[in-house]
Amino acid sequence: MEYNCPKCGFQISEGALECLNCGIVFEKYKKSQQRPKIQRKPEDHPPKNDPRKIKRSKPEYILISIVVIFALIGIVSVISQITAEDIIVFYMALALFSSIPVFFLPSIVSIIRGHPHQIPILILNIFLGLTMVGWVVALIWSAMPIEKSDEQQ
Repeated sequence: MEYNCPKCGFQISEGALECLNCGIVFEKYKKSQQRPKIQRKPEDHPPKNDPRKIKRSKPEYILISIVVIFALIGIVSVISQITAEDIIVFYMALALFSSIPVFFLPSIVSIIRGHPHQIPILILNIFLGLTMVGWVVALIWSAMPIEKSDEQQ
């Protein structure tokens, strides 16, 4: 007994595992037809004129490339004029600005945790934080378990 291929309509004998015309494997095709189709909502797909999809033409890519090349030329020319003193000043400023959050870490921890003694921890951190002993004490104090009073329970 013969039947037709579900994909191309070619006549196939009963025991065939795949279509000789289009190459479809019948068992895989049956399994794919048995899976439930996923119904997508229209909001799952962005519209065709979605502003998040930026389509650029070739002149725009050329313009962007030119701007990037000029920016790189400018950066190279600035770097060639930098002296050793400028580099030292840059790293000193970088170290200063990156150490500020570390210095105020005990206060930041107490604020994030909602510690009831945030102001005393901040005062201890500001006035005794540079001694390192004061900073460690403030950090330990801010990390200690918060005891809830009878009113809060």
